Amino acid sequence: MYKQGDVKKLKGYEYYRLRVGDFRSIFTKNDKEFIILLIDIGTRGQAYENL
Repeated sequence: MYKQGDVKKLKGYEYYRLRVGDFRSIFTKNDKEFIILLIDIGTRGQAYENL
């Protein structure tokens, strides 16, 4: 069974984050065309540095 995970929209940005343990994936998405653009992956402190 697929679990969606811990996904939240970042305040002040058009980005979302997926939390998996100590790592964060920052991404944007286009639901109409089902496109996900990965912006960054890193630990909690690293993933948000380049926003």
